[in-house]
Amino acid sequence: MNYCLLYGGGKKTAAKTIRMWHADYPEAKALQKADALLGAFKGKKARGTNVFIGGTASQAFNKMLDLLSQPEPATPLLGTRLPPAMWPANSGNNGSPGQLNATVQQTGSSALHCILVGNWWIAKRAGIISALGVTIHDEFHYNVLAHQIKLFAYCQQIVHMWMWTLLNYNLGIYELAIAPLFASAIAADTVFRKEASAGTATPSSPKNVPPGKEYTMDALCKLGMPAELEKVFDGKLDKFSTV
Repeated sequence: MNYCLLYGGGKKTAAKTIRMWHADYPEAKALQKADALLGAFKGKKARGTNVFIGGTASQAFNKMLDLLSQPEPATPLLGTRLPPAMWPANSGNNGSPGQLNATVQQTGSSALHCILVGNWWIAKRAGIISALGVTIHDEFHYNVLAHQIKLFAYCQQIVHMWMWTLLNYNLGIYELAIAPLFASAIAADTVFRKEASAGTATPSSPKNVPPGKEYTMDALCKLGMPAELEKVFDGKLDKFSTV
C-alpha cells in the first residue's frame, strides 16, 4: 500500500491492492478504505488549486508537482532531468501517476549513485579493502574483509547520512530529523539472502546456513566505530588526492 500511495496510485488502484490481500472485502468497502488512506496520506486538493493539504505527505506531493511543472523537470538530488516525454510541453499532463513514479524512481537511482561513490571514497581513505558485488534496486552488496566489516558498516551509515543531507539541502530543508539519516541496519553475511536472519533451507539443501549479523547505528557506536574511524583517518587524509 505504501508503494501504491507514494507512487501516485489513485483510489481504484489502492482499492484493488487492498482486495488483493483481503479478498473478503466488498468492492465498495475497499474503495471507501482507499479513499480514507489517500486522504490521510496524500491529503485533499485545496479548492481551486493544485495544492494538497491535510495529509501526512502533502508537502512531498506538492514538491513533486512543483518539480514536474518546470519546463525541463529535474530531480532534486543530482539534478537529473526526466525524459523529454514527461516534460509539460510534451506530455500535456502535470502530476500523472507515471510522472510521480518517475520522479521517485529517478531520485532513488541518484541516491544509489551517491552512496556508491561515497562508499568508494570513504573506504579508500579509511584503508578498507572492499569490492562492490551487486546492486539490486535499492540494495547494494559488498565483499569486505572480515576484520573490517564493522568499520565498513559504520562508514556506510555515514555515507547514507551524507546523501540524505545533500537531498534535504537541495530541497531547502536545513533542519534534519534524526530517524531517516541512517539505515535501519547494515547486514553482514556469508551468503546472499534478503535478511541476515532468514533461513536458507531448500528441498535439495535442507541444512540452514548460520544467520548473519545486523548492525544498527546505535550498535556500531557502542562498538566504538566512531573512534575507530577517527583513528584510521588520523594522518592519512593528506596522503590522498582530492576527489
